[in-house]
Amino acid sequence: MSENDKTCPLIIYYMREKYYRHAINTAVKNLKLYNNDPVLRFFKAFATLMEEFIQLRDHPYLSLCSTAALIYAHKRSETIGNSELCEPAELGAEAVWIRSR
Repeated sequence: MSENDKTCPLIIYYMREKYYRHAINTAVKNLKLYNNDPVLRFFKAFATLMEEFIQLRDHPYLSLCSTAALIYAHKRSETIGNSELCEPAELGAEAVWIRSR
């Protein structure tokens, strides 16, 4: 993708203003132009996740089960998330638990 292209700042603006559907549509439109660009694929996936999170947050009776599902998915994932890569000074007492897994 060209560095002069205004697509990424536009998608970031949509995400910041919580216009997730606009961000998805912009990413899809530009994915047709820039075939399988990893940045656009990330923005599309992240906007889709955030859109579904907002929809689930509106239903309080789904709150506990959706949180439990997210925790289960995180524990079952094979890749390490950014939260597990933090410095031990930031984690405090939890650093021992994360390092021992």
